[in-house]
Amino acid sequence: MLICRADVTDIWFDEDEALAIVEDSVIRLSPLAVTIWNLLETPLELEELGRQLEALIGPPPQGAMSEILTTFVEDLSRHHVVTVS
Repeated sequence: MLICRADVTDIWFDEDEALAIVEDSVIRLSPLAVTIWNLLETPLELEELGRQLEALIGPPPQGAMSEILTTFVEDLSRHHVVTVS
């Protein structure tokens, strides 16, 4: 599964959070979503995104990174912040 940044209208960063304008909505990005956005400067496969994310923030306290990341990426995709192919 290849994950890419979507074509958002605009994105505004404030400390560790961000606001993204997507179509006619404003989406608030959490610190984790901002970290993922930054890692996706170039498209990444889910497994590689998980490895890079874990290297930055450490392993999740519960569960597997791949399961948590899959759910999180699906949510970002539903809000048109990332694309998945």
